[in-house]
Amino acid sequence: MSTVVVSHTARPRHARHWMDALVLIVMLIALWQGMSEVLGPDVLTTPIATVKRAIRIVSGPDFPQSLYVTLLVFAFAFVISAVADVYLGLLLGTRGWRAMSWNRS
Repeated sequence: MSTVVVSHTARPRHARHWMDALVLIVMLIALWQGMSEVLGPDVLTTPIATVKRAIRIVSGPDFPQSLYVTLLVFAFAFVISAVADVYLGLLLGTRGWRAMSWNRS
């Protein structure tokens, strides 16, 4: 018969990961705030000013149209790059690297 010892002071593994992530986020925001104070608001805005500006942009009347256009352009760029990548992959796959290399002999 085995005995299982449970420690009430040890946190579960997932709780430690959340705590690590939270500490990292807080440290990055503190670093951002400190760098903003050192460099000045013209060079690097504060986190609060950035959040306020983002809220103002997202709540603006032209944001849905701008988001639509941005996503449409992104989709077109993705399709163009996917087609080009498939074409280049087939080209290199059928001819091989040696046919495409700079062979001096």
